[in-house]
Amino acid sequence: MKIIVVVSQTQDTEARIKVSSSGDSVDTAGMKWVMNPYDEFAVEEAIQTKEKHGGEVVIVSMGPDRVVETIRQALAMGGDSALHISDDSFADSDSFARGKVIASEIKKLGEFDVLFTGMKIIDEESGQVGVQIAEELGIPHVSLVSKVIEIDPDGKKAVCQKEIDGGHVVVEVPLPCLITCPDAMNEPR
Repeated sequence: MKIIVVVSQTQDTEARIKVSSSGDSVDTAGMKWVMNPYDEFAVEEAIQTKEKHGGEVVIVSMGPDRVVETIRQALAMGGDSALHISDDSFADSDSFARGKVIASEIKKLGEFDVLFTGMKIIDEESGQVGVQIAEELGIPHVSLVSKVIEIDPDGKKAVCQKEIDGGHVVVEVPLPCLITCPDAMNEPR
């Protein structure tokens, strides 16, 4: 089973954010960077899926050289290999463009069974990159999954549970698919 996890890097959630002297951006000098917290849940879900079914976990991340630290963290958690997408021209890209670029690089990795992302990127409060990746790849996605009930690589399906007002709903999708992971999903190692 081939499992892909898209991870991103964000400012430390406890960092004090300062506005740059120009007043139009964040001053990142001396800032500490961490793996997007929701992506940690995605990495953990991928590792648990690998432990259950075998296979490999491929970490994919887009960003400047400092992103390598986040990739290393994901590999230390249990990822098997990684792809770092780095190009200065992507520096100020929006969710739509990031999704397109990441999807085009994932296509080069060949066939896969399931792709996990965090439910959103906390520095932008955006939950669009994962959905855009699924759209670009032409695969179904299930957002805000609270529990992966089953991934059946032989039956080519995933069964997921999502919380809704007053209860939950169970969704079945064919593989390959993309699943976005919230914080209630698991406990990252």
